[in-house]
Amino acid sequence: AAVPEHSGLDFVEPCIMGRYVAADESGTRALKVPSTELRGLPIRGGAVLFPGSLRLSHPEQNREGIVQHLQTVADSFGAAAEPGAWVVFGSGASRRIADDVPREVGLDLVAGVVRTAREILGAVGVEVLLEPLREAETNVFLTLDEGADFLDSHDLSEVRMVCDTYHLYSQGLDASDAVRHLDRIGHVHLADHLIEVVGDLTAPGLYSGGQQGGWGDQDHLGAEGA
Repeated sequence: AAVPEHSGLDFVEPCIMGRYVAADESGTRALKVPSTELRGLPIRGGAVLFPGSLRLSHPEQNREGIVQHLQTVADSFGAAAEPGAWVVFGSGASRRIADDVPREVGLDLVAGVVRTAREILGAVGVEVLLEPLREAETNVFLTLDEGADFLDSHDLSEVRMVCDTYHLYSQGLDASDAVRHLDRIGHVHLADHLIEVVGDLTAPGLYSGGQQGGWGDQDHLGAEGA
């Protein structure tokens, strides 16, 4: 959706799929983005990196299609975003490990995709952030703990993560589960789920801890909602 006039926003983190690129059986193509939709606000992030049709964790993954998709995203989104922008690797359907695929095989394949994404998007100054989701969306990386273990075990420790409060609290966790990963969190989504928990994150929890841990700008916090 377009950003409403006088929104008071400092920056935007639009969806990549459907706004900057579209994908079908023939591959990924760039979309023409109306310049008025985002009202000239700085684009400091992007979400929904992959379409569900790209099976990132399957041995029969379309490697050529993945590379072509990422290059198209780099060309389209990379040209619109500010230097130092991020993209969120959530995309639960595309990274879901199928029942017939050994979990370690699927994780190794996803790790390869992360490396490729970092190489292609990093070339245009865009950082890739891994986002833990929730059980209703995928079956891999459901917590920051799990995401950190995956990154460490695949020599990707330098990759940072997104903390999304909707996903965090949907998994029965709280701010303490995020605070212990402060040095690995590149961005926080304050999402529209159980809004009363936001105080837990912004007062004694995640936000204050982040400030003490060296977060120096507003880019670390974004409000996500319908």
